[in-house]
Amino acid sequence: MITIPSGIDDPSYRYKMPKMQLKKESRLNGVKTNIFNIDDVANALRVPPSAIMKWMCHELGANMEQTSIIKGEHTYPIILKHLDKFIHKYVLCKGCKYPELRRYVEGKNLKS
Repeated sequence: MITIPSGIDDPSYRYKMPKMQLKKESRLNGVKTNIFNIDDVANALRVPPSAIMKWMCHELGANMEQTSIIKGEHTYPIILKHLDKFIHKYVLCKGCKYPELRRYVEGKNLKS
């Protein structure tokens, strides 16, 4: 388990999410990165998994396949850096900086 957002060293910090499990699929030109536990991460962040995947594809400049596969080879530190940007922009409360908000998708917008 890692903290929400990552990088907080307080051992008693209560906001945690599972570490993303990545697997490289295929090779050469058709390489893809599969995030196996995107549903668990999304539940911990209280956002829809599709919102996280759409953000990742936008930030990485890649296309999405199915619900958890991003085209291209992406390493864990890069994916985590973009997930932290997503957390700071959409998950953390602007006032207290804690992930207390619950988000949902309405049309094309992410709302709380």
